[in-house]
Amino acid sequence: MMLLLFAVLIGCGDECEQACQTVATELRNCIRDRDWVTTWEDLGADSRANFRQQCEDTWEQDSTDLENREIQQALDTCEAINASAGSLNCEEWRALYVEW
Repeated sequence: MMLLLFAVLIGCGDECEQACQTVATELRNCIRDRDWVTTWEDLGADSRANFRQQCEDTWEQDSTDLENREIQQALDTCEAINASAGSLNCEEWRALYVEW
């Protein structure tokens, strides 16, 4: 999960900050669905806010080792996540975020 969490990087005031917010919201919507049996604990967090904070912390920690080109790639990935998040269903979110 940490590799995927790294892929959803977060930076203050950028596309990645929005991506962490977006992913946390989409996962919350799925968790509220009674047919979805995944919990925040299954995602390695206590709550939506905790999940988002972990995402932000991961970016802060890992971004210091990235080159400018890698940071731009991360921002591009986050932009793509924001653009496509609404098109994923809960099973697709589960496949991305729940370890089996």
